[in-house]
Amino acid sequence: MSTRRKSLRGILVRQRLKLLLVNGLVVGAIGSLLGTCNLIFWPLYAEVGLVPMGIVSTAMHGVFVVLQLWAYFVRSPVRSAPVT
Repeated sequence: MSTRRKSLRGILVRQRLKLLLVNGLVVGAIGSLLGTCNLIFWPLYAEVGLVPMGIVSTAMHGVFVVLQLWAYFVRSPVRSAPVT
């Protein structure tokens, strides 16, 4: 394999690892938006009589946001992997 292909492969691997790191923040933001939507439309849960489901759904979105942010901040920094 040529040196040029090795360096290109290394760049692609590093970019993919950076994308995985950003993905944690994106998923956390989506979870917080969904939880906020649950709170905004809370009167609808009460009108339909599904308040317990609303409580569980909103709580689970909160748990998912906390877990995603925890995973993002606890993850060790990305080290460049050796290219073979």
